[in-house]
Amino acid sequence: MMQLRGIALAAVLFASPAIAQDKLVEWRFAHWVPPSHPMHPAAEAWAADIEKATGGTIKMKIFPSQQLGKAFDHYNMARDGIRMSPTSIPATSPAASRDGRHGVPFLFANAKAGSAALDQWYRKYAAKEMADVHYCLTFAHDPATVHTTKKKIVVPLT
Repeated sequence: MMQLRGIALAAVLFASPAIAQDKLVEWRFAHWVPPSHPMHPAAEAWAADIEKATGGTIKMKIFPSQQLGKAFDHYNMARDGIRMSPTSIPATSPAASRDGRHGVPFLFANAKAGSAALDQWYRKYAAKEMADVHYCLTFAHDPATVHTTKKKIVVPLT
């Protein structure tokens, strides 16, 4: 939640011209999970924080369940300006998977500590690897697992 509040503060700072003009700004936020997923209420709380922090001059419109595009399209949608404030797993895009971009080889047992460590580590690579978008945050969630249909993974892959 602390990171969401930090993003809300960044939104206020970036939105200062909108506040000065008293114009309403609609900020689109799309994600791929259904409203029943725990990430959706967190997104709603984040949106409420932004609206409150901006005195209502920024209204968040949330699009769950891949309404604006499939999960693997989200990174390119952000790059191409189709939506603002994406939630994206860039490694899910076919191009990123082919050329190895944006892959993060870590699993975390604790989302809060893992997210802080992952975000701190990735920031030195983000400017180069995600130069075509505005990078905000990398996060992990509990529990981190690797899913496979072939066999159980018990040691790191080499």
